[in-house]
Amino acid sequence: MIRGDLTKLACDDVLIPTDEGFVIEAPWREMAPTLGPGTTWGDNSVIPHPRPPGDGPRVWLGRVGADERTPTEHFSSVIAAFAERARSDLAPGDGRAKQRLAVNLVGSGKGGAISRKGALIKTILHALNAAADTHDVDVVLVTWSAKAYAAVQHIRRVECHPSFPEGVDPEGRLMERAERLADYARSGNLVLFLGAGVSAGAGLPTWRDLLTTTAERLGLTGEQCRQLDRRDPRDAAAILAAQPNGDRFRSTVCDVIGSAQRYSLVHGLLASLPTCEAVTTNYDTLFEVAAVTDGRQLAVLPDHPSGAKGRWLLKLHGSIDDPGRIVITRSDYLNMPRQYGALMGLVQAMLMMRHMLFVGYSLSDEDFHELLYEVRLARHEKQGGTSGAPFGTVLPLFRDPLAADLWRDELDVVPMSVKDRPTPQDRVVTTEAARILEIFLDVMTLHATTSREFLLDDTFAGLLDEEERAVRTDLLQLARSPHLETAAGEPIRRFLKDLGLEQQPGRRGSTVEGGSASMRREH
Repeated sequence: MIRGDLTKLACDDVLIPTDEGFVIEAPWREMAPTLGPGTTWGDNSVIPHPRPPGDGPRVWLGRVGADERTPTEHFSSVIAAFAERARSDLAPGDGRAKQRLAVNLVGSGKGGAISRKGALIKTILHALNAAADTHDVDVVLVTWSAKAYAAVQHIRRVECHPSFPEGVDPEGRLMERAERLADYARSGNLVLFLGAGVSAGAGLPTWRDLLTTTAERLGLTGEQCRQLDRRDPRDAAAILAAQPNGDRFRSTVCDVIGSAQRYSLVHGLLASLPTCEAVTTNYDTLFEVAAVTDGRQLAVLPDHPSGAKGRWLLKLHGSIDDPGRIVITRSDYLNMPRQYGALMGLVQAMLMMRHMLFVGYSLSDEDFHELLYEVRLARHEKQGGTSGAPFGTVLPLFRDPLAADLWRDELDVVPMSVKDRPTPQDRVVTTEAARILEIFLDVMTLHATTSREFLLDDTFAGLLDEEERAVRTDLLQLARSPHLETAAGEPIRRFLKDLGLEQQPGRRGSTVEGGSASMRREH
């Protein structure tokens, strides 16, 4: 479950909503161009789109268009048909353990159930769970708006009780850590640190594979590439930069990275968390793509530090937007404390003030060791020689007892698998551990999400229990107060809007009957 853009998620199959006449709305046209004459549904509610094969997922069209009289079961039946038609024996893409299907909240926009979102969500969630179990696939539900996302997570907590697969977490270790991290996120005390592993699900190469691909594009022989692979990646990068055509080295690196256009599920899950601060050593822009849906803004540091309502991403090693400044050679790393001291200081401040969650990061960068050492010294001095509670959590795929012991006083190391790191050839074990990480983050985002965004929206009223309805009644009574029209009422108006109350057209205050959903299609 993520909040994002369905058309930009890396997956194997995606369901695009349409109607009897194959009208495809604007949000979907780039992925599913309008069909020509002669296309018919026949007896099907789902058909494949005749889109030319490419790097993206297979596109399926779902006949979900209906009116307000249509039972919500109509929409869940389309999802069931999609899962049945899309299920294949093809190997899942980008190292995934299972075939991944993706859908939006079908029927919640122009599909006919805009005023019955509570009932629709319940029906769709049960259909998705049934489809995943029946066909042994993973299904991702993608919502566009904050209201829909909060509403779906609310129902998941109440009725679906997501958990880890049987045998994965018998002692509840992962569940306890996920809920603890969710508490940090909900209270505004969690900062994210994204490493290269986050982008692996989008098809991007490891650091060594990136350098090998770049070397091949620069014309090096196979033997030269093998020799480079034996060296420290920072030295290998310096060697490539020193080649006769080394002036193309950095731009070629960025071209390889920029070839990935769809964000991974891990990107989407992390971007769905209620966190405002993130740091990454990645050059790609996939987290930015995942994080800016439905009017959400993100300031990218250091080049664009202003705006975004305090929500920012620090790109510690540069970005593909500026190839000349990426940190990749050994000299780049050695120069970081001098050239980017302010950025390193910002990371240190986050380590001191927040709980930092490391995802897809090996903790092996020398610059990171240096800044962490300084934080360790400061914390020891302040606390009389003891480090106190860990100031961060690391989520490696596999256990590493020595690394856990090394960082015992500073970092809580929570491996997704109890197995030791496998050989590079054992891809099955790696993909299974990567899937557990996705489930861990899904559980974490579930518990980090509150119900406040949809509380005062009429179309979600069916989701509320008795106590929540009583609170809603009191708040709507407050919304009727004429005193809210004054300057003193501005903070309360903002508060009510945050709870889902839309403004009545032509009036500064809110409607007395509660908010109404936008008529644009829920993404």
